[in-house]
Amino acid sequence: MDYSAYEKAITGRMTYFIIIGAVVFIVGIICIIYMCRNIRSEKIKFAVLLALACFAVVGSGILTGDVVYSSVYDIKNQAYCTYEGQFRVDTDVETRSGTCTLYLGDGTKLETDAYILSEGDHEGRVVYGLKTKIVLDINTKDK
Repeated sequence: MDYSAYEKAITGRMTYFIIIGAVVFIVGIICIIYMCRNIRSEKIKFAVLLALACFAVVGSGILTGDVVYSSVYDIKNQAYCTYEGQFRVDTDVETRSGTCTLYLGDGTKLETDAYILSEGDHEGRVVYGLKTKIVLDINTKDK
């Protein structure tokens, strides 16, 4: 079976996270260097800003590393799960910036683009990445 479309979707998401994570990491490092050189005399301000910058650097590293690990795992092992049956699309579009939650009948929670399906219950086939939890393909049955 040809998984190139699935790999492309996962790689696109991974690339996005790497770029954003690298930007946050670099900005955090620059802030730490700047603070160590210029704000060191103001103890409270220095401590608070240093803690925030360190949190940003460590957090972006952990988040980016997790996304890269799960993406590489799914692509390398072709770990694509297929679920057939009933699933529900939630209505949390306004708070999720263009994504919505998809709940499978077995309790698995996935995120997908909001424009793919209308809210409510659906029946069909959903293909998603095992570790990434990215919805890669949806085919619904007409009711």
